[in-house]
Amino acid sequence: MVLVFYPFDFHPACTEQWCSLRDADWLTLLEDIVVLGVGSDRAYAHREHADKHNIQFPLLSDTDGQVSQAYGVLTEEFENHRDVPRRATFVVDGDGVVQFAWSARSPDEQPDLDALRKATNCRDDQCAIDESEGSV
Repeated sequence: MVLVFYPFDFHPACTEQWCSLRDADWLTLLEDIVVLGVGSDRAYAHREHADKHNIQFPLLSDTDGQVSQAYGVLTEEFENHRDVPRRATFVVDGDGVVQFAWSARSPDEQPDLDALRKATNCRDDQCAIDESEGSV
């Protein structure tokens, strides 16, 4: 499973990230991988955002921040909004082991899609997190 946390639908950095994931053909060809977006907006905004940018991945609402907090990506304040997730991406295997973790350090930073691809191809313990490739 790939979990993609993001603060807002329609935020330029979030839109860029989603469009790059949408365009990563290899990601849609993996039968055993599910990509889920987790954002602070409500379902209506998610649907508008997905429709406008042709995003085929499910976008889930974390309006109370519990999921973001569980993954350690809840921010106290971002662009005058409280308790929203920062942009982060995790690959979690079938046993619940995080194989890849990335978090944006700046608004313009985007995840390394090559490292993400490698992590989605991991099986068992062969690809434990490499701190040099991505970390939260």
